[in-house]
Amino acid sequence: MYRTDSHDPVRMSKCLSRMLRHRPDLPHDEYGWFYIDDVVSRGSMTREQVLELAHTNHRYELSPEGDMIRACHGHSIEITYDVEVEPPEILYHGTSQKGFEGILRSSMITKMSRTKVHLSDDPEKAMAVGSRHSGGSPILLKVYAGRMYRAGMRFNLSNDGVYLTERVPLRYIEREPGTSVRHSMHLGERPFDRILSGRKTVELRLLDDKRRMVFEGDSIVFSCEDRSVLMRVVGLHFYPSFVELYDSLPKSMLGYAEDEVADPEDMLEFYDPDRIEEYGVVGIEVEPYDQM
Repeated sequence: MYRTDSHDPVRMSKCLSRMLRHRPDLPHDEYGWFYIDDVVSRGSMTREQVLELAHTNHRYELSPEGDMIRACHGHSIEITYDVEVEPPEILYHGTSQKGFEGILRSSMITKMSRTKVHLSDDPEKAMAVGSRHSGGSPILLKVYAGRMYRAGMRFNLSNDGVYLTERVPLRYIEREPGTSVRHSMHLGERPFDRILSGRKTVELRLLDDKRRMVFEGDSIVFSCEDRSVLMRVVGLHFYPSFVELYDSLPKSMLGYAEDEVADPEDMLEFYDPDRIEEYGVVGIEVEPYDQM
């Protein structure tokens, strides 16, 4: 029995959402349709209350006969979405700092506990979704859905206008400016010590999909074994290769001592030349927060 306060529409809606989205033990068909009589018999709502929610809340849909109900999206139970569409060229996804860190770790937006990734054609709606999970500081991501579709990835459209897909690889994502975020980068002992002491102020990286997500004003936690330091990003220096970067920036910023030779081939220890040619490189200029 799914109990709720029958006089509180918000609680009733949450209870109904749990039943329609997350309870595989309740009888339903492959498209997520539940008989209203089954919902009423398993809960503490009346048929009239269930119908009222269906008529007033865009998250639910009634069958043409009026005897079945389903949630439009948000399922963790496996269902088949019955409307496959070609998406708009651009869609949006709102997330939290924790969610953004997970996206960077997995190199994609994943469906997590749901059966699909949720995307919106309205950035404000995506931000509102992100706000619910972030305490008011959402991160907005632009998704190149048209490119995904042309690459063979499939999209569904729920009846309340939410676009659904299996996953969104990082190469199809662009971070929108607005909220600053925190990144994590691991360093070897030598570069970490030089970052920590201020003898290195530019971290050198391949400009791959993850580093495209770094903006000025963001923060980075640099770590080395059990040590870490938080730095603020104060500049980004983009170049086709490390040769141009080394030619343009003072070697002291790159962590070289006065008596050391700054050789761009040092970076070939970490990055393959083909990947450097494909992505380009970035120098991430940082400073301690106590210098702000």
